[in-house]
Amino acid sequence: MKNVAITLVALILFASCSSLDKMVDQGQYDEAVIKAAKRMYGSKNKKTKHVKVLEEAFAKANRRDLAQAKHFENLGGKHWLSALEIYRDMEARQQKVLPFLPLVSKDGYVADFAFIKTSGRIANARREVGRFYYAEGRRALENGRAGSKVEAREAFKLFNRVDNYTSEYTDLDKYIRESHQLGMTNIFVNLRNEAPVIMHKAFEDAVLGISVADLNDTWRKFYVANPSATIDVNATLVVQDIAISPEREHVRQFEERKEIKDGWEYVLDQNGNVAKDSLGNDIKADRFITVSALISEIKREKIAVVRGVMRYTDARTGEVLQVKPITVENDFGDSTCTFIGDKRALTTSTRHNIGRRLDPFPTDYDMTMYAAIEMKEALKRDLKRYIY
Repeated sequence: MKNVAITLVALILFASCSSLDKMVDQGQYDEAVIKAAKRMYGSKNKKTKHVKVLEEAFAKANRRDLAQAKHFENLGGKHWLSALEIYRDMEARQQKVLPFLPLVSKDGYVADFAFIKTSGRIANARREVGRFYYAEGRRALENGRAGSKVEAREAFKLFNRVDNYTSEYTDLDKYIRESHQLGMTNIFVNLRNEAPVIMHKAFEDAVLGISVADLNDTWRKFYVANPSATIDVNATLVVQDIAISPEREHVRQFEERKEIKDGWEYVLDQNGNVAKDSLGNDIKADRFITVSALISEIKREKIAVVRGVMRYTDARTGEVLQVKPITVENDFGDSTCTFIGDKRALTTSTRHNIGRRLDPFPTDYDMTMYAAIEMKEALKRDLKRYIY
């Protein structure tokens, strides 16, 4: 058994070393470094094979990364980002090896690690990345100045990245403000009546009484009166129809029925005698009866419907950018009931309506104003969804 155990340990160590060698042969240097480091962590008797594999993987990984980073540096521009990531990976790899130094195997083999000074390379790459974003931001800003809001927003994004890499540009804040201003879409919200009826001024005031503070975001600013900026888009609610139904009062009758418990009765056996339980007691059961009531209901109804469209147009050219239908409805309804019959048959909702005093019909003006409140909410929802 002892020989078998020794053989198994030897096989495991051989498989471990073979696995590390295979990783190095396949170019999986970082994986080999991590695995070799784990093998040796906390071990006083470090295997020479593991030490040599770590040494080889480390050297090959650094040579590969230096060549790739140099290639990206020569390409310049956005490729500095790739060079920066490579230098950061090199730094992380070297940090993994540092805790083992000096690295000596149990057989006295001393590993030789050629460390690369990455701090200066990282600082230089960061600076070049910042310069790239700054140059791209200036290019996009020029297009933004020429009228492209998309490019102005891109410039804003690029300029905001610069500070993450370099602080050499003193005019950065100025360009950030300018690109944001150029990328902003100013939207003027207004209402126009094209309905064949006269619109109360109060209706317009109610609809346009929206709070724009919670509509404004990074790239949109809304105005409902006295715009303080050059308007880019007119968002016009065009009211095409305001319809109010006649006052309707309906009377209907219907019956409600319910099965209820009404006392008890003896249970009879098959011979017609009172049935007994196992203790000789008479068996009783709940008795149920069906009760009913005839209900007379009076119901009042009145409906106001406002139809129109949301029309978005370019404030400079008058081009129609988007048109969407928008309709709201305000319903008035009230009811009361009387009944004849057994009250126990009534449902909860019917009981609630028994003897209620009917609300008077609202005036046409009131119905219109209720619809205006609904229209205001519909307008606000549509403005929130609008993207320009």
